[in-house]
Amino acid sequence: MKDIEELWEKRKDTQGKIELTVFFVNIFLFLCHIFFMIIYAVIGHTFMSIINIFSILLYLYYIPRSYKNIDQYMGMAFLEIWIHQICGILSFGWTPCYQNWCFGMLVAYFLPAFNPEVKSAKQRPMIYAIIIIISYFFMATFYPLLHLDMTIELDIYKNSILFIANNSFAFIAISLFALFYTSSSYKKEKELSKKAEYDELTDLYNRHAINEICTKLVSIAKEKNKAYHVAILDIDFFKKINDKYGHPSGDLVLKKIANILKKHSVKGIIPGRWGGEEFVMFAPHYLSYSVFTNILEKMRKEIEEEQFEIENNKLIKVTISIGSTSIKDYITVEDAISKADTNLYQAKKTGRNKLVK
Repeated sequence: MKDIEELWEKRKDTQGKIELTVFFVNIFLFLCHIFFMIIYAVIGHTFMSIINIFSILLYLYYIPRSYKNIDQYMGMAFLEIWIHQICGILSFGWTPCYQNWCFGMLVAYFLPAFNPEVKSAKQRPMIYAIIIIISYFFMATFYPLLHLDMTIELDIYKNSILFIANNSFAFIAISLFALFYTSSSYKKEKELSKKAEYDELTDLYNRHAINEICTKLVSIAKEKNKAYHVAILDIDFFKKINDKYGHPSGDLVLKKIANILKKHSVKGIIPGRWGGEEFVMFAPHYLSYSVFTNILEKMRKEIEEEQFEIENNKLIKVTISIGSTSIKDYITVEDAISKADTNLYQAKKTGRNKLVK
């Protein structure tokens, strides 16, 4: 029970998610075989009942072990299902559709091998997939030619039960693994998209994203013949913070200031990290320049009054200098920031810790 609790706690990690999936696959197969055990008991087929009892005990054994050695478990499950479906076809014929487990197995082994979150070797799942495909077409080609004494004819009622059960479980397996693959792929795509747009340290838009997003704002402002507003912010004496307290402490300061920028990014203001210790803020055309500069001044004062906790629980004071401007011309984002940078230079030159607009 303790191992299961630990497994559930790891469910948000990539490896933990895979292990939890394998654990639930084992539970699913265990329950499938209990269901088939009931069917075989009703049909009164001793051979398949014995095969199924062996399968139930095998999956019961793997309930606390399946996720601890995934490769071993997947090999065992492949062999067990393959033997079970062969025995089912030999016992009841082609019409109950035991062969359709091949499709569920194919998806179960083939899709996870190409899952972006799975970093294991691709060769083994490919081999399993090839064996499954060959097995299916071999059975489809040669079974109708065989006339086996062990195959029994089922009445339409019993045959329908097996037909529905086999196709249902195959469909469920295909659906679950397809869902796992697509959801994981979508999650990975979102992660890659975020990495492309956001600064990893501060979780603000990076320079590339700021250029793209704010270019659209500039275009909208031009269409409406309105001014937009830009500010560039620079941490005062940031190099001294890194030199005196170390780069990890400098990173903590950057994160804290980024959080303050996010808090003050209201009314459509877009913050971003321009590079190093420099940040930018863009305000849309519908926000007045006076409101924008009031927000900037409030933010500057909050940073001035804040005590920044760095490594070893040490508290330090930090200030920023800000240069802002309001622009009506249709120019590039970098040119707009360059205009604001002229005022930032004045703020630095005249004492720092101030807003020049």
